[in-house]
Amino acid sequence: MLGDFDQRQNTAVSDPNLAVQLALAIDATGNLAKLDVVVSSKLAEFDEAAVKAFRASGPYPTPPDAIKSKDGLVHFRWTLYRDDRQCGTFSVEPIVD
Repeated sequence: MLGDFDQRQNTAVSDPNLAVQLALAIDATGNLAKLDVVVSSKLAEFDEAAVKAFRASGPYPTPPDAIKSKDGLVHFRWTLYRDDRQCGTFSVEPIVD
């Protein structure tokens, strides 16, 4: 989804400084239980593409019990970048309580 922007030159979405941080939660069956924009890129089109990509990618593998929070969900924040970093797992922040 974000890769679609690679075809667009000299538009707002080609700004390499864009980044969006999402808060996600995965349930015990690997389904997306929560998805919120925590820090917007300030460009709705970029934020919406990130959200759409995560919604389209599920269901995810069943998470192990060891990383589930008290509510039974796996919570994490993930920052997606417009530059060469894109959406590597290096930018995932797990949240376990």
